[in-house]
Amino acid sequence: MASNESHILVINSGSSSLKFTVFDPASEEVLASGIAERLGTDGAGLKLVDLAQKRHDEELPMTDHRSALLRIIEVLTKSGRFGVKAIGHRVVHGGEYFQEAVIRHRGRGRKNRRACEASSPPQSAECTGHSNCRRDFSR
Repeated sequence: MASNESHILVINSGSSSLKFTVFDPASEEVLASGIAERLGTDGAGLKLVDLAQKRHDEELPMTDHRSALLRIIEVLTKSGRFGVKAIGHRVVHGGEYFQEAVIRHRGRGRKNRRACEASSPPQSAECTGHSNCRRDFSR
């Protein structure tokens, strides 16, 4: 495991899944990764490799995106020193407001909400991912 305790967490929220990867920002080494899939169903589950390279596979019936993210954080925290320096979130389309990668901050929240409101239903999970990370990681 890398010695740097400030990791980069990258998430990708789909309509019924949440993929994630944790990177060491200095070396760009992948430290942990996984997927919570079939979210919102009785067959929902989480598969991941944690910071100690231990595999986890568990059922999470009827879990939503936020609960899955919180469970991922819990497993990662128990497996090693997990500190988040930044979060990257893949968004398919930013509407008329975002045509390229941007650093998200409070001043862009209104534009992000407008883009989410104008998006198709599959984008709603991505918008929820932004909100969950902001709520769960804001200091």
